[in-house]
Amino acid sequence: MWNGSGAFPEGQIMSKSKECTLNAEDAYVRMFLRGRPVTMHIPDQQREGYILDHKVALPNHKLKLQWVYPSN
Repeated sequence: MWNGSGAFPEGQIMSKSKECTLNAEDAYVRMFLRGRPVTMHIPDQQREGYILDHKVALPNHKLKLQWVYPSN
């Protein structure tokens, strides 16, 4: 949670729509989407240096979604 000094505690981010928490001991990130908890486990290769606030570059292009309807 926000501590009033303009900074978030280490391991937590808050925004209007979601709050993320990092559990470094059990290696997972938890956030709530539409009021439901979503737990995302951190891969073994990234556990040691994982930083919740780290930003990655966006991909160069967007993927297109194609719908496929099953046939009987």
